[in-house]
Amino acid sequence: MSDSWNLMKNWHQVIPPSRPSTEQLHYLASFSKDLNKTNAVGVLGSTMEFRDLLYELGFENIYIFDRNEWFYEQTSNARIYKNKETFVHGDWLDTISNYKNKFSLILSDLTSGNISYDHRGKFFSDIENALIEQGHFYDKVLTHDNLISVSSLIKKYQTMPVNNITVNYFSCEFLFCSELLGETKKVETTKIYQQLNEASDSLRIKKFIELCKIITPEGFMWYYGKYWNELKLEYCKNLTKINELEDHKASPYFKRVKLFHFIKKNHERF
Repeated sequence: MSDSWNLMKNWHQVIPPSRPSTEQLHYLASFSKDLNKTNAVGVLGSTMEFRDLLYELGFENIYIFDRNEWFYEQTSNARIYKNKETFVHGDWLDTISNYKNKFSLILSDLTSGNISYDHRGKFFSDIENALIEQGHFYDKVLTHDNLISVSSLIKKYQTMPVNNITVNYFSCEFLFCSELLGETKKVETTKIYQQLNEASDSLRIKKFIELCKIITPEGFMWYYGKYWNELKLEYCKNLTKINELEDHKASPYFKRVKLFHFIKKNHERF
């Protein structure tokens, strides 16, 4: 099976909230600076902002979990630092379970959308089991309790300038937050672009679509669209939540993206 991430050739043009923000990284530094730097830490995906910050904080034993070696190499070449890492190649559903009681910290930036709904329980259970006692899980999740109407978004972007920031926000709102997800509960980029082209004759909207394909190519699929009230039932059930943060107000994901900080604690037995 071919991996669509081979199509992600313009990652340098993708900006927050589709990548870690300054605030997100500052919070990570604030709680992880005092962790034991010789303990193993894990990153789900090749998120280079996490990898550079972990090096700056002094972590010595960094594991990167990614099924796409090409994307790992591309992001490695774009990094600030060239420190040694352990690359774990393979599907998360196959690899994370091999590292029980291993990590004092696992980092995740919008990873759950890559996992089909029927495998979410296993995914989060594997993460829980991979943490040591008092281990931390820091996760950014896109949540929904409603979907935005396409007509309102067309009206909004019809008066916006076309630049890299607005194109990124167009991708966030139309592809990941709009009512176009309602039917299948999936982001199927080829299908959504087709629907958007049919929904508007505006040349401005069509220019947004054209440029959006550069940062969010056709041929991708993510699992977004189900409401959070349903999905949270399988989310980190055996970890203790110590913080939940919102994205900043100017973000297209404000009130949708949540930053969750968990810690693993053995439940007391009576």
